[in-house]
Amino acid sequence: MAKMNELMEKMRDEAFAKKFEGCKSVEDFVEVAKKEGYDITVDEFKSDLELSDEDLAKVAGGGFAKIMWEAIKDLCGL
Repeated sequence: MAKMNELMEKMRDEAFAKKFEGCKSVEDFVEVAKKEGYDITVDEFKSDLELSDEDLAKVAGGGFAKIMWEAIKDLCGL
């Protein structure tokens, strides 16, 4: 199963990212991710939210993924 950095790379695909639109919490996000084959936990997700902008750009390539990352943090109230 894929991990968090692979999930964030996949979030660059707008069609894939739309699968997460109904998420209202970190738990919802993790549940959808698991259904999509990404083996992450709520704790992993929360700790990965602490990435710096520079680290995020390295992991996810910046651009759309960075926008999605910020949207996910806002959505989950983090």
